[in-house]
Amino acid sequence: MNNRKIIMPVMLLLGWVTFFQQSSFGQNLVWLIGKADNSPAEFALWPGEYKSFVADFGGETSVYQAGYSLPQQHWPFVLPGLLDSWAGGGYWAGFHPRHFPRIIFNLQSLPAGVCKLKIFFTDVTSKAPPLLRIEVNGHRTEKQLQPGKGTGLETNSGAGKPQLVTIDIPEDWLKKETNIIRLGNVSGSWAVFDAIIFECDVPLEIQKTSSTVIVSAKAAGFELLQTKKRVQPLLVDIVQLDKSETIIIAIDGQKPLVKIIEKGNTKEMVSQQENTF
Repeated sequence: MNNRKIIMPVMLLLGWVTFFQQSSFGQNLVWLIGKADNSPAEFALWPGEYKSFVADFGGETSVYQAGYSLPQQHWPFVLPGLLDSWAGGGYWAGFHPRHFPRIIFNLQSLPAGVCKLKIFFTDVTSKAPPLLRIEVNGHRTEKQLQPGKGTGLETNSGAGKPQLVTIDIPEDWLKKETNIIRLGNVSGSWAVFDAIIFECDVPLEIQKTSSTVIVSAKAAGFELLQTKKRVQPLLVDIVQLDKSETIIIAIDGQKPLVKIIEKGNTKEMVSQQENTF
């Protein structure tokens, strides 16, 4: 079992890896999920397992870590909408947006120019096409998808109606180290993925990754009273993608904290005084 270490400010003790190539669109590929071949065959839940979406990818806790994750394990072939009862939607659910899978990537440096996020779909429902919401580090964009043939949910999407959504991402939307993109449908029904591509005007490097994803680590906006002293705890949001790992957290030179993190999304509150979870 490997150890992971966090130091305030948060730092994963990992190396850097070059992860780019010249894309077919004339820009530099930073990362991609799947491949633009008009087929969802490389994604999780394909074929025919879309009714397991809630169990495997539901809510806002699922993560795809660029450079580590695999589409057949960590990204679903379909993104449901508010009308899809098989994903917890519909009238009795109040038509509330609830599924926002995240893509996390760590940049070694900031881009000097515009980047593009390209989302390829093999097909979209024919009756109620969704409004797609994309958030890049909190910067929100929405794109209305067009009606598709509506066949791609159940069958080979070669018979569907492909669509492409392209988002220009200015350099001030991105930051060094951790970047988070969230995708979700906020109206309508489903859309089936073909590929997701992130590319930039200039080559970029992303940080080498592992099964441990540190989503955030920050001081809490409140204090606790411990042994008659006020302390401000550290809030750590961690995702274990595949297996349990041991992490080590050090705060202000105090004795390191050791914690085994199980597979899934974990939120920990660490006391800076007592050094306990």
